[in-house]
Amino acid sequence: MDGPLVDKGPGKAQYPLVKEGRCRNCTRREGTLCDVLTCDELDRLDGFMMIATFDPGQTIFFEGDNLTNYYNITEGVIRLIKLLADGRRAILDFLYRGDFLGLNAKGQYAYSAEAITPVRLCRFPRPQLQAMFADTPKMEGRLLGIYTDKLVANQQRLTDLARKSPRERLATFLLDLAKKDGLRCGDGGILLPMSREDISDFLGLTIETISRTFSAFSKEGLLEIQQRKKVNILEAEKLEAIAESL
Repeated sequence: MDGPLVDKGPGKAQYPLVKEGRCRNCTRREGTLCDVLTCDELDRLDGFMMIATFDPGQTIFFEGDNLTNYYNITEGVIRLIKLLADGRRAILDFLYRGDFLGLNAKGQYAYSAEAITPVRLCRFPRPQLQAMFADTPKMEGRLLGIYTDKLVANQQRLTDLARKSPRERLATFLLDLAKKDGLRCGDGGILLPMSREDISDFLGLTIETISRTFSAFSKEGLLEIQQRKKVNILEAEKLEAIAESL
């Protein structure tokens, strides 16, 4: 294993890089960009892939930076941030284990990416990965499938924001979180790594509305708030009925 390096991008984001293990021995490949590759193709990927780690609150890249690297999330949760003209913050999405990060045809990052939890990423220099896409069509096809699924999910979320009530939006959000492997607890609870402010910026609601809706769900026996960062869904069917406006 090589020693740690430091990457300093145009936006001054800094993080440790480590060359470790071989891609063919990775246990986090299922469902990711790499799960269609043969051992020889994984060895090629291993030749230019590096591991990057981030602490909560660290910036991975800034909006407007030159697009120099792509990333695949192997551990942790990331928020994608866009600053509006009036200075307000919009959270475009939360990304989780298995998600791919950084694709943009214009050659610059279209948003900022920040770690919410401790994050572990596979980092791929853009020229080398694009060359591998050209030589390995199935890998590019896998990426297209990942982004198509993401596009469909984002279109559904825009519909939800336009048509659903605060109760329906929060119910939908919690049920989606419950499907994330890395957020499910052994006792049946789900982790809420993001803050109430993050959730409000993502769902287009105020913090006060988010807090009131959490409290209402708790009083109605739909969920149990064990901590601010963890909830148990007690009545999944009733929560699903709310999410679907039934």
